[in-house]
Amino acid sequence: MRIMKSIIHSVILGLLVSLLHQHYFPNCWSVHVTYPECVPSETRNLPLLVVVPFTEKDWSYIEKNLELYSTYYPCSSNFSGTVDILFWFHRNWKAWDRNSSALKRILESDTLKSCFRSVLTESANLKPNEDLYYYSYLKLSHVSSGTCNMFYPLFKKNFIRNGYDYIFLMEPDVSPIRPLWLEAVYNETQGKVFFQKGSIAQYAKRIITQHDYHINGNALYRVNDPCFDIILETAQREYRDAPFDGALYALRMKKSFHAWMRYYGHLFVYTDFILNFGDNPFSERQVLEKWPHTFLVHGKGRHD
Repeated sequence: MRIMKSIIHSVILGLLVSLLHQHYFPNCWSVHVTYPECVPSETRNLPLLVVVPFTEKDWSYIEKNLELYSTYYPCSSNFSGTVDILFWFHRNWKAWDRNSSALKRILESDTLKSCFRSVLTESANLKPNEDLYYYSYLKLSHVSSGTCNMFYPLFKKNFIRNGYDYIFLMEPDVSPIRPLWLEAVYNETQGKVFFQKGSIAQYAKRIITQHDYHINGNALYRVNDPCFDIILETAQREYRDAPFDGALYALRMKKSFHAWMRYYGHLFVYTDFILNFGDNPFSERQVLEKWPHTFLVHGKGRHD
């Protein structure tokens, strides 16, 4: 019994000494940091793809936005950028839109036809068990297999990988507060290479967890970059059904991937061309008073 106690005391003492030594004398131990070998690739001067992922319940938001676009026109008559838009349905489009009324509404939109080179539609064909989104009180976090199964596969589609440099993920509850918003999004892709560019949370509540510092999922993303592909695959593997935007942030903050953050951190960019208000109320006037460079807001609480 005494021998066992001595062993336990020795182990505890050793751990305490180790922790104190790392804290007060961090440079006394030689630490070999292995940086990622993958070097981000240059863009290929390809078009931008706007992706609108949506469910049947989201259709009313899309209809409202199509009406807003006639007031907040996406582009000017001399816009020289090339942009396509993909409406990405979670289940089977034909089974949902039997009379093709939604398809006609999209394809016959004069606003979309004048600002986008192509208006595309596609079905994700998710099964019910692949299409979940709820808050787990057991895990104290969201289970988000539905949004993950709509997000990660985009980066593996050949027509996206071969046809675009960036995609802009624009959920149906993202709405414009200024005209020429599409030009503003396109201009954000010009110049320096980046992996993700979007908004930090603008919630009214206090920031209480690290997660609140993540870049919201409605953002610009690099396409067909081998380095970012590895990051996406690792985030999906490490965090499974966690919301993909939170997973990307958590991966960068995880100690075992700290070398990745050092090497790739500058490629995750916070910006204000789009702002994330979540469920918090906002108005066009209030936003533009504080953020004069904002064109789009993600949030369900608009009260103009």
